[in-house]
Amino acid sequence: MPPVIRYDPWLNRERRVGQAFVHASSAEIRTVMAGRQSGKTITGIADIARWALSAPEWLSEPGIFWWMAPNYKVKDKPWRDLKAHIPKELLDGKPNETELRMGLKNGSTIWIKSADGSESLVSEKLHGLIGDEAGQWKATVWYQGLLPMFNTTKLRVLFIGTHRGRNWIYEL
Repeated sequence: MPPVIRYDPWLNRERRVGQAFVHASSAEIRTVMAGRQSGKTITGIADIARWALSAPEWLSEPGIFWWMAPNYKVKDKPWRDLKAHIPKELLDGKPNETELRMGLKNGSTIWIKSADGSESLVSEKLHGLIGDEAGQWKATVWYQGLLPMFNTTKLRVLFIGTHRGRNWIYEL
């Protein structure tokens, strides 16, 4: 029997809010701005894991997926959560703790990256992106650095964060 990933998204039908609504959206680019401790990180972890694990089915090839943190200081939390969420049986070897990269047995790769390291924002293709606290990024990170990487792939993006005023992510 294949390993089971345990995750129960919350839902408040009266207010039409919750993780279940985010996952049910078919939009290519989704933005979720919510308060602290509202479940944004686990929503992103569930999405990137689902995308990477099912990539060969919808891409016909292994996928490259990035979790983009606003800076180097906050990369550890999503990395720990991602390692705890995906069963070891689905991994292709041990996660690379130096590069914050994990390979899956289906050939897909998940990386944790930083928006303040523009030299590391290079990839042949990108198949999915979780943009953590994207309101703290410079707009050029998205428009000039990341968006062009989706030119030859199906776009799947989830931006999550807390409110930062009327900046580029608000406009998006």
